[in-house]
Amino acid sequence: MSIRQPLDPPVHEVIASCRALAEEAFGSRLRGLYLLGSLAHGGFAPAISDLGVALFLAAPLVAQDAKQIAAVAAYCDAAHPAYARRLSLFWGTVEDFADADAVQIPGRFPALDRLDLVEHGWHIAGEELRVGLTPPSRAAILENIRQDLLRFVRDPARYGFLAGGAALDTSDRRALTRLCLFPARFLHTAQTGEVASNDVAALAYCSAHDTTCVDIVGLALAMRHDPARAVNDAERTMLTLELRPYYARFLREFLAVLGAPAPAPDATIPLLLAALDEKMMIPDGAKPN
Repeated sequence: MSIRQPLDPPVHEVIASCRALAEEAFGSRLRGLYLLGSLAHGGFAPAISDLGVALFLAAPLVAQDAKQIAAVAAYCDAAHPAYARRLSLFWGTVEDFADADAVQIPGRFPALDRLDLVEHGWHIAGEELRVGLTPPSRAAILENIRQDLLRFVRDPARYGFLAGGAALDTSDRRALTRLCLFPARFLHTAQTGEVASNDVAALAYCSAHDTTCVDIVGLALAMRHDPARAVNDAERTMLTLELRPYYARFLREFLAVLGAPAPAPDATIPLLLAALDEKMMIPDGAKPN
């Protein structure tokens, strides 16, 4: 059982607005509402973390559901600007959870978030529905991580630096913190099959890696815990020099978890990503994301 932090008043207001709007939009079709992510499994950082909220709707889903979800998110963004674009809504049906090998079930409920709900979901309203839910299979979890990893690293905001050539932008502390912690978090889930807080995943990662990796992860945790924590010149230089090797090591370790052949010792990040392109855990088209 996760040790949950009491919700700060501003966060409670966002969740209360989301609940009220969802109840108005879906009426009796709203079967249950849960908190996910760091609000549920611990480590919520008010200045950085997303607010994960999951809605269970009565089956079947209809085309209008996605529009209603988008409207709820848009209203909450406008009403609570401090958390604008940080409310992350997931929705689906209890029945669709039965498809354990699906990377994404109808609505919006990827395998990693279904795992988080099964393990840690914080019941807020409606029926308690977690008992008896089918968790995603290991293949679905690994494929979800593979797809998320490829999207994350190839995002233009990061790829220019990670693939070489572009300068590292340290001005956005939220983006920088996520860049530094992404490998530790996702590798922990890939290796253990569990969703954990950033602190737990970082501790496990640091215990198995060298000083440079520890410095990167430690800096990111310090920034999560202290909103005023700035990156100094020495740390900026360290990140510029060491983030690319850190990511190359992460990609090699994840390829090993997937059972892929060991890449050449001098394989670049683009080549390591290409190897991941070829290592699908679920046949193409069978369980679309």
